[in-house]
Amino acid sequence: MGWPASRNGVIAIQATDFLGKPFHNNTSRGESKERFATLGLNIHLGGYHVKGEKNESARSYATDTAVGIAANAIEFARYKVHLTEDRKRRLFSRSFVVNIFKKMMTRRGGCEYIQLWTLWEREDICDVLLEAISDC
Repeated sequence: MGWPASRNGVIAIQATDFLGKPFHNNTSRGESKERFATLGLNIHLGGYHVKGEKNESARSYATDTAVGIAANAIEFARYKVHLTEDRKRRLFSRSFVVNIFKKMMTRRGGCEYIQLWTLWEREDICDVLLEAISDC
């Protein structure tokens, strides 16, 4: 796995299409790293179509997608879940993001495909977020 994904504290994100099929040029992960993946292929951005011919663009867009998913969960938890000051600080930790990604994922094509809707479809979303924070 290349830099910066191989660096301690970094959550590596691989690219998939909208069905969770992994990009054929995803790099292999290190033994101790998660293998999270999300949408980064075949997306349209203001007239520009990211087909995934290049490693860099596909993984870059997948990373942007994952950051948006994490930010969405953090903001929802900040405003909708009753949190102590200590738990509020944990929202911004790597552990919380990994925990919440694990609650949104399914295994596909050898990676942990992050499915945003698996969290937002739940009626007990506040409890799920609180559990992810508590496990940090």
